[in-house]
Amino acid sequence: DSRYYGEVAREMVARRDPLSPFWANEGFFRTKPVMEMWLQAAFFRATEVDCASGNMLRGSASAAAAPEWAARAPNAALAIVGGVMLAAGVARAYGRRAGFFAQVTLATTAHYALLGHQSTTDMPLVASISASFGALSAAITSTSSSAPAPRTVRLFGVELPAAPRTALMVLFVALLVPELALLVSRNVGFEPGLALVHADRVVSGSAGNEGLLGQVPHLVTRVAYPRAAPALQALAWAGLAGVVLVWLRGLERPREAWVGLAFVVASFGTLAKGPAGFVFLVLAVLVLAVVERKAAPALLGAAFVGAAALAVLVLPWFCAMHLRHGRAFTDELVMRHMIGRTLEHLHDTNQGEDTSARYYLWQLGYGLFPWVGMAPLALSGPGSLVRSWRRDAVRLVLLVWAFAAFTLVTVMKTKFHHYVFPVVPPVAALVGIELSRLGRGPAERAAPRTWFVVLGAAITLGVGLDLVAGSPGIPGRGQARLLHLFTYLYTRSWPETLDFRAPLALFSALAALSTLAVAWEKVRRVAALVLIGTSLAFSVFVLDVYLVRTAPHWGQRGLFVRANAEDAERDEPVIAFQMNWKGENFYAGNRLAIVLNESARLAPYLEGRRKVGRTELLAVCEHGRVSEMRAVLGAAPWDIVPLTTPAENDKFVLVRLRAR
Repeated sequence: DSRYYGEVAREMVARRDPLSPFWANEGFFRTKPVMEMWLQAAFFRATEVDCASGNMLRGSASAAAAPEWAARAPNAALAIVGGVMLAAGVARAYGRRAGFFAQVTLATTAHYALLGHQSTTDMPLVASISASFGALSAAITSTSSSAPAPRTVRLFGVELPAAPRTALMVLFVALLVPELALLVSRNVGFEPGLALVHADRVVSGSAGNEGLLGQVPHLVTRVAYPRAAPALQALAWAGLAGVVLVWLRGLERPREAWVGLAFVVASFGTLAKGPAGFVFLVLAVLVLAVVERKAAPALLGAAFVGAAALAVLVLPWFCAMHLRHGRAFTDELVMRHMIGRTLEHLHDTNQGEDTSARYYLWQLGYGLFPWVGMAPLALSGPGSLVRSWRRDAVRLVLLVWAFAAFTLVTVMKTKFHHYVFPVVPPVAALVGIELSRLGRGPAERAAPRTWFVVLGAAITLGVGLDLVAGSPGIPGRGQARLLHLFTYLYTRSWPETLDFRAPLALFSALAALSTLAVAWEKVRRVAALVLIGTSLAFSVFVLDVYLVRTAPHWGQRGLFVRANAEDAERDEPVIAFQMNWKGENFYAGNRLAIVLNESARLAPYLEGRRKVGRTELLAVCEHGRVSEMRAVLGAAPWDIVPLTTPAENDKFVLVRLRAR
């Protein structure tokens, strides 16, 4: 996770250019929008992580500067905010009990817990969607048809208005100002070798790593549209923002303000991963407009204003990148990675797997574990939704979100396991609503649709058995399924030293039995408590045992800690031999001599280093590549000595190259 986006964020800080993301030895990064990298770069600066070439693991002025912590902390915070806002929306509609259960259910699903501890773009997207649907739920439950009486709140001795529209306007300005300041900084500021006011320029190359083998050359390239200076762009967007602020100020009724807030919040996810950040929200608003015909004009009007605010928040970076880089940016990010992933298989690693509609039902089972057994009951709902939509509109929009997200990822050609993540929060919220209804009053005391409970228990048991036993040919015999919820290559070997089958079997049995017991009134509440306790214990196990013990084998931190110790008295770049995982770039601050694809470049490079007196060098590669390295060197006077073992890292190895 941090190897991809963390390296881009590191380069933002090191290159002093947060506008055009740059990716190690690959060149400009154009596969995702920029929000995730901005957040990480901000945390790198705030925690004083030393992002200079070669310094990521060599300490800094702050004890909190562990680069992984800084890279992942933003997503952990977003996971909390998104979950709390969604739960708050549920609580407004169904009571605090439902909100509490929705929060617990979501936080303890395998997918939300794991991705809340990674630095991918998926959590900013899903947390943003969750928060926006929380705001939409508040809009649904706000029945006042007139403007609220003026209310104020005292902050630092100042009386401020406390109406929802005030929070909306403050958030809009707070999100927009940093973007505009960033644009202005491209033309105004103290840059080495430039005047205080200067023309924008684009520089390629990794900061501090110029001239190293395999790195991108440092070149000043021409801006595609030099007359459209970033500072002028900022001025134009500020003018449009002024118009939008006037419109936002007109959203006086609570319902309208909440709808506007939903769209402003959705801009965050849109700038993190693309249109999915607002598509499900638009669909939900349209469904509500059809259902609540009398309120449709006001609802759609507020949605229009909110959409305008979203556009002003999202488009400045996209426009700036096009004006800076031309069609190269638009073709790569928009046409290839946003539209192209929908229409064709792009980078997916599902060779031989069934990628039909079953594919994401299969992954949703792992992602919702251990709550997956409650999903059939929650999705079936209490009685007929068609008859009860007026009092159950929040549940209706949650269902729209869940089914729209599932449909989108299913029809997309490109498929990764983690693409199903946007389906998890609405299903978890529905489970929370259903849990809150169990045993509440005579009308709800009957067995909650027993067949759905039995089906859910069977699904839980099936998912648990697969996690424990897996299928023939599956690495780890199923234990890797949880890692596959956020990793990329599903055929990776499973370390022989890791065995989690016993605890996974225990959690599966407890989850299946407690789900089944929900069908019986006498033990229903106890069963619900056991299921909650099981989910909490499972989360602790996944985050503090499973993830901690698998991390050394899926990352490269340990290799570069050892490399820094071995190379304490020198400043020689580590050789990355046939490595393209990006963890090596991140932990080395990209101070690497990269031998990728053209293995024959290794021997001449070593000979050149030997001529200047370097007789011991370090290299990282996959275990299976050591023999290839020996074959490439042939009769060259270099010995290869492994410094780490498969027990320390099952995938990668640090070796010493010693001249004879």
